[in-house]
Amino acid sequence: MSAKKEQQVNGEAFHIVFDWGNRPESLDGCISKCGTLLQRLANISPLTSQWYHSGKWPEDGEKFKVDPTDDSLRKWIVRSVNRRDDNKEIIPELGYDFNVWNAGSGETYVNLRVHCGVYECDPVRNQCRVDFTVPQGEPNDLLHLVTLLKVFEIVVKIWNPEKGVFGSFQLMQAIPGLKFHAGWLTYFPDNVRLGEDLKSVVRVEAIDGFGHVVIAAEGPFSSSDNIQVQAVRQVFKLVLAT
Repeated sequence: MSAKKEQQVNGEAFHIVFDWGNRPESLDGCISKCGTLLQRLANISPLTSQWYHSGKWPEDGEKFKVDPTDDSLRKWIVRSVNRRDDNKEIIPELGYDFNVWNAGSGETYVNLRVHCGVYECDPVRNQCRVDFTVPQGEPNDLLHLVTLLKVFEIVVKIWNPEKGVFGSFQLMQAIPGLKFHAGWLTYFPDNVRLGEDLKSVVRVEAIDGFGHVVIAAEGPFSSSDNIQVQAVRQVFKLVLAT
């Protein structure tokens, strides 16, 4: 980011992170799913309606604009693949990487990264991640609970992840060891049984046919809110016990 573009941001550094283990995926499969992801995200917020190649701005030219079409996505995803040194063939087990951002639409920078198709390559994992930093006091529709739940539903139905969280860097600092184990919202697939203790202390929303989203707080989300931090801490403890 250039100096003239840089903003002073004093708010939370939020993240929405989903991951899943070894799962082969073809290049065409990754392209198709990334296209579906962009199309569906465009319907939930102006902040996620247009994307650019990571680090590029609209004034850098139309060639850096990323559209949810197979041709546009293939151009960027193919550039990011790992290739063998000898014959330059794609190494499929290392998967495919897709990294875009919204170029600061409004006052919030949103970064989206997908790593898919990884297999036989521990500890690298497949992941879909959205990072966004909200300037203090700036309204942001991505922080509405209904919008967050839509993001969870979109990603879960496309990628069928093993886990997912909505949290922030500051929240991880407030709860030692938290990392991406739990957050204000935490997703569990149906094959993970939620204990009755967990259901009794938080709200749980179902994503039919896939799993559940455990809601520790409904917003406004802040790592400075001790009640929210304690609620997430409780979810974290119960997660570790499952």
